[in-house]
Amino acid sequence: MREHGYEKATGNMCGKKFQNMKSTYYKIKDSNSKSGRGCTSWQWLEAMDDICSKSHTVQLTHVTDGRHPLPAAASTAEANQSTEPAKKKQRKSSMLETLLSQMQQSDEKRISAINEMKEAIIASNKERIDAIKELNDTMKQMLQKL
Repeated sequence: MREHGYEKATGNMCGKKFQNMKSTYYKIKDSNSKSGRGCTSWQWLEAMDDICSKSHTVQLTHVTDGRHPLPAAASTAEANQSTEPAKKKQRKSSMLETLLSQMQQSDEKRISAINEMKEAIIASNKERIDAIKELNDTMKQMLQKL
């Protein structure tokens, strides 16, 4: 997280954030699936849909009751199963990196929009100040004529 500019974020904070986002995602999906309701949108809906909607299932190739030895192919499958947690962790990490990247892009867009609004407000305020100064000068001229 520090590499991406989030100095104070901890693993627990990220985990909690992701759990809250999953909860929001499932609430929106449930709400949108009910007829008679307008569709709810959310800026992270598409990203969370990519993460949460895909089926993450495991297909068992061999099942044994423990009384018979596993065939040789099952032994290699057993070895592959030991790498499954690492693959799952890697997949989660990849999903979190994608989500983090999308969040950063969204943050950058918001910052850019805020800066544009700030510049527009400054320009508007300058125009108002100039108009007030001009009105003030006009009033001074009128008072001098009286």
